[in-house]
Amino acid sequence: MGMAYCIEHMHQLTPPMIYKNLHSSIIYLTEDYIAKISYFSFWNEATTSKMGSMTMELLDMRSGIESNIYNFGVKLLEMVTDRLPYSVDNSPLIDWAFRGEQSLKEIVDPTLKGFQEEELKKLLEVIRSCVHLDPKQRPTMREVTARLREITATGPDGTTYT
Repeated sequence: MGMAYCIEHMHQLTPPMIYKNLHSSIIYLTEDYIAKISYFSFWNEATTSKMGSMTMELLDMRSGIESNIYNFGVKLLEMVTDRLPYSVDNSPLIDWAFRGEQSLKEIVDPTLKGFQEEELKKLLEVIRSCVHLDPKQRPTMREVTARLREITATGPDGTTYT
């Protein structure tokens, strides 16, 4: 949830701040398991203005936001499955989890204990929406965070983000 709140906050800034390459190796956990995003190479108005016209900036910004949402969905799927994004028979994890005939029990990391099946189904629905093939069909980070908050009952006070 800390990562979700952080990305949501960054997307709501004017102009939005977007991680260029949101991946597992930039996410760390503190001693009390609070997620921290550590890599600060992001798109902002200063860097995108160097890339071209205002139209190009807006296109790049939008695709960057959609890419962040996709990558966030992949990170959630990695956590639920305990698999790397390209480790399943050298094909993408998303293809294995959602485009195959995997059952819920086959997708979930077997070491996860005490999860509620209904909550897990809802979480997988959120992940599926984040990694939708059509970037325009992906939810906003605000929508993702709201859905995750309903599932986990964890508000911003229950986590810390930077």
